[in-house]
Amino acid sequence: LRSALPAATREGSSLAAASSQPSQAKAKAKVVPKAKSAPAPPSGQARYRVLCLHGYVQNAGIFRSKTGSVRKVLKGCDFEFVDAPLSAAGAFGANEAAAYDAATSTDDEVGPRGWWHAGENANKTNGETVRPAQTSTACGYLESMDFLRRVVQESGPFHGLLAFSQGCAMATALLREATEGSIPAL
Repeated sequence: LRSALPAATREGSSLAAASSQPSQAKAKAKVVPKAKSAPAPPSGQARYRVLCLHGYVQNAGIFRSKTGSVRKVLKGCDFEFVDAPLSAAGAFGANEAAAYDAATSTDDEVGPRGWWHAGENANKTNGETVRPAQTSTACGYLESMDFLRRVVQESGPFHGLLAFSQGCAMATALLREATEGSIPAL
């Protein structure tokens, strides 16, 4: 096991202590100190910039309010919260909507947003819906990717991404495009 792990993982880790000396594993386990703030940004940059992408039926304001503890730890960073381009108003029935953040949003101007919708729901009339995470047809995805490409081009550079749920899927797509050179590196 020890030889299969990268050197950085073996040296000084609790796993290394447990694998090399099982009887003394607890005594040799290292405690990682709590981060006080973000490390210094690259030269020429005042602070690190993080692009933040919310989940389905959320918006930038809701996501911002839910990430306070993360932002506090990373106080050396600037966070850019963006709203998805698609409205998710009415995405769920009235009974189910109360369980979602958008139902309690105080940001009435923006309302619930989404990065894509389930295409199967376009022709539904019986009230049953397919959740966007379970869809085989992601309506609005291409529009959302075009929107995010513009955000990266016009508001970048970004040094990191913070995302939740649908926002994670969009962040993954952005990272793929950045590694392919389609958009500036993130």
